[in-house]
Amino acid sequence: MEWNKQLGQAIATGNAKAIQDQTTITANKIIAVLNEDNSQQIKELQAIGKVVFIKDKQLATGDKATYYINEDKVIITGNVELKRDDNIIKGEKLIIDFLSGLSKMEASGTNQKVKMKYITE
Repeated sequence: MEWNKQLGQAIATGNAKAIQDQTTITANKIIAVLNEDNSQQIKELQAIGKVVFIKDKQLATGDKATYYINEDKVIITGNVELKRDDNIIKGEKLIIDFLSGLSKMEASGTNQKVKMKYITE
């Protein structure tokens, strides 16, 4: 664990893991960015490399992620896959707003598509 007081960051590398209530993030590297008001409260988590984000029965993976704690919003990019129950959606950029309940998956380019597999009962 590395602490950079000037930048207001704590950096964990190598199988890094952050847990808060029902939210878990694992990655090769996690950077905790603190509020500027010296409250030592974490405002966002930046995860880099083999990211796994778990919250509310949803499991998302990707190359990079930024979780905005106060907004309860995550943005995951790069080879993104979102699983909920038996449903899977794949793309390049995922935005989940847990406060509003809205999720958005985007493809990387004009020729790319978002792929989805879902189970109906």
